[in-house]
Amino acid sequence: MSDIQDKLKENVAAGQWGEVVHDCEQYELKTQMRGGNGDAAFYNTFMIAYLITNDLDNARFLHKRLPDGIAKDGDMSAIWLATQCLWNKKLPEFHAAISAHQWQNPNIAPALQEAVRERTLQLYSRAYLSVAVKDLAAVLGVSPDDALKRAEAQKVVKKVEGDFIHFQASKAPQKATTVDGVVSNTGMNTLKKLCNHVLFMEK
Repeated sequence: MSDIQDKLKENVAAGQWGEVVHDCEQYELKTQMRGGNGDAAFYNTFMIAYLITNDLDNARFLHKRLPDGIAKDGDMSAIWLATQCLWNKKLPEFHAAISAHQWQNPNIAPALQEAVRERTLQLYSRAYLSVAVKDLAAVLGVSPDDALKRAEAQKVVKKVEGDFIHFQASKAPQKATTVDGVVSNTGMNTLKKLCNHVLFMEK
């Protein structure tokens, strides 16, 4: 187990989450073929990696096959709550759940939050012409000032009028994009996500 732990730590530190997913999948397969399982730290990293790479389906399937006892681990319980929030598009609740938990590994949860914030900001900038700063702040889990700074840093802001951010005109990508060399979505998948977010916001 020490070899995979060392490798995972290296890839986590480097932000190579696609590699983390690959290594976890391979290790899980090999250990189960030998009749064994990983420990709680391994499965926590595995789940987080799926969420960071935006693979909610596999995260849910992984949770269903967790070894006895792992699902009740403190970090895993928090990860599962965060997964449910993402699945149901409850972004403010997601950030609240992440921030409220005392993580055994304090480096992984912030990486997940930042990945979700970046994806959310990109989706909103493509789905809307404008949005209230306070609404954007809520789904990013940050203050209004920080939300504006993040949008400006992403170069998606056309102008700011009062309490509203007006986004630059943007086209959804037509080619597949990757995370650490692993295909994460296509133009059609991006369009589907945009539609889901728009429907969620209009409820």
